[in-house]
Amino acid sequence: MTLFVTADRNRLDPPNANAYKSIKDFLIEHLDNEVLPFWVSAKLNNNTFGGYLPFLDKNLEPTGELQEHVIVQLRVLYVHAVAISRTADGELQAKLFRQYQRKFAFLRQTYWDEKNG
Repeated sequence: MTLFVTADRNRLDPPNANAYKSIKDFLIEHLDNEVLPFWVSAKLNNNTFGGYLPFLDKNLEPTGELQEHVIVQLRVLYVHAVAISRTADGELQAKLFRQYQRKFAFLRQTYWDEKNG
């Protein structure tokens, strides 16, 4: 996708309205068809370590390594929230919500400090 075309290679022209629409459409398609399906897939989500396998090898396969990284867990929780809000399929939405609840329960159980919150 060519975004900025100009005769002067030392200067970039700002994108026009059509380019902005193309960029938006591309990003939405990438999010809905590639990013979200990967991160909510059965490949990465199971009952191990809060329902998520956070470490992947160069082929994007789970390595089996299980360390407690709250930031990774929070990111996965966020991705599930986005996926839940973007799907119109009620059955898939319910499945993702159950995964979300399991991950949230794991986070609360694992990282909640009773004294300091």
